[in-house]
Amino acid sequence: MAIVNEYTEVRLDNSTTSYYESLGYKIPRSKDKDGRLRVPRGTTIKIKISDLLPSSNQYIDVECDCCHKKRKLQYHKYNQNIQRNHGLYICDHDTKHKDFKNGISFESVINSIKSFYSNNDRFPKYNEYTTENGFNCSYSKIISLCKQNDTTLQDELSKIDCTKSIANEKYYEQYIEKFKKYIINHDSIDLYSLSRTQEYKNTGLPNIRWFINHCPDKTVKSNDDLKRWMGLYTRVMTKEECKDIILNMSKCYDRPLMYDDFRGSGYGKVTIGQINKYWGSLNKMKKDLGLEINIESMIDRQVSSKEELDNMILDICNFVKSENRNFITTREINEHPEWVNITSLHKSCKKFYGVKLQDLLLRYDITLGKQGVGITFNFDDGEHITSQFEYMFSKYLRDNGFVYNKDYKRDVKYSTFISEYTGNMNCDYVIEINNKIIYIEIAGILAEYKTWFYDNKQINKNSKENYRLKLQTKEEMLKSHNLIYFILFPCDLTKSNFEQILNDSSLELKKEIEKFNQNNIDWVKIREVGELDYSKSFLRDTRPKKKEVA
Repeated sequence: MAIVNEYTEVRLDNSTTSYYESLGYKIPRSKDKDGRLRVPRGTTIKIKISDLLPSSNQYIDVECDCCHKKRKLQYHKYNQNIQRNHGLYICDHDTKHKDFKNGISFESVINSIKSFYSNNDRFPKYNEYTTENGFNCSYSKIISLCKQNDTTLQDELSKIDCTKSIANEKYYEQYIEKFKKYIINHDSIDLYSLSRTQEYKNTGLPNIRWFINHCPDKTVKSNDDLKRWMGLYTRVMTKEECKDIILNMSKCYDRPLMYDDFRGSGYGKVTIGQINKYWGSLNKMKKDLGLEINIESMIDRQVSSKEELDNMILDICNFVKSENRNFITTREINEHPEWVNITSLHKSCKKFYGVKLQDLLLRYDITLGKQGVGITFNFDDGEHITSQFEYMFSKYLRDNGFVYNKDYKRDVKYSTFISEYTGNMNCDYVIEINNKIIYIEIAGILAEYKTWFYDNKQINKNSKENYRLKLQTKEEMLKSHNLIYFILFPCDLTKSNFEQILNDSSLELKKEIEKFNQNNIDWVKIREVGELDYSKSFLRDTRPKKKEVA
């Protein structure tokens, strides 16, 4: 209601006196010369404007609901105006006043956009600014309203959520803060690879090149420049940066640092490659930093002669045959205290025989375990394994005193511990330890598809997709019955993880294992060389290739 004042003064006459008296107003009267009570001519009383007769010509102060201009207007004309304008007083009929009359305003449009965003977690497309979606005007009208208010639609969208709109330089600081958090939370050191993931694209953050191009510091020209400007670790960390990280790691572990602790890559992670670059070896690094050396590493030395190589190969073969098998894994070679590491062995075989290590071992009917498949082996107690991954896990259990069919069981039917399930699916491992049961699934078939599994993304290869769906069903059953379980992909098969699963199988550990994704592994190279060991040489170069100049 656009009436300025609540009360007004009205002059009484014969036609209005009885009307106002009937509403309860006190009418002043006095005696005339004949002694009769009469209302003196020119008498006025104060009444509520709402009590005026609808047809009254009384002038009242009114204010336009749209432009807020004030004027005096006869009460009956005011009534006609608000009847035409749905209860609003509108002083003009230009575009602005018509929009206001129809409920179209800049504020109402912004509120409708906020409502759409809240319900859909995104902004509307240009053809979605319709009445069905809560908008009372067209897309072009919204653009015009924004212009009238000295802004743009894109600016207003960015104010609501800058990550869901077209990148706007005005909000660079907001973008960069979200970007930094994302990098740290996703353990990413490679911005180029990070920006190519679907998960990053779903954030709505601009691409890496946009951040570089719009950086306030114009000396920032590369991904590493940008990370340094943000105060984050880069791919090329200095020796001092590596030192600080390693010392912090040593404080977090209640044990000496191991080779496995430096496998893989990620944000703020020191790799074996960086240790070799600055110190030459793991033990030399430990010696320099005053850290405990738990075993003298054979990594530090090379094979000095053909005779030494022959003796080491013979020792490897005797070790393998003593266990009634015909294969050995890369991991076993690297972890044996009397043998040089796999890299040194490869070099020595090339140097003294001109062949690969696997070719030399084949002369003794020994196979260098290929990644994942191709291994069939029976332990003396009857346990049957069909992949290198199963062998790795079972060997670890056995080395730590676990007895097959007593402390752990293999291929246990889900129907034996999930009452409502009647199918034939098996669980790879069921481990009993410290009065609790741990269920383990080894997802070796999905080696390079870990992110596919956790993102519920379809795999184009039918056999792997069927396995993914089957594994998904297994997880749903395990999770719904609040069972302790771990789904282990090849990148999760480290001694550190094995140790923690058996000793501290917490939900935090499960989340940590699930979070680790090593999908830039060159699986072709792994199959050529042997077992996955996360060495730098097995990481695929994801940097964009430079175009050759003609």
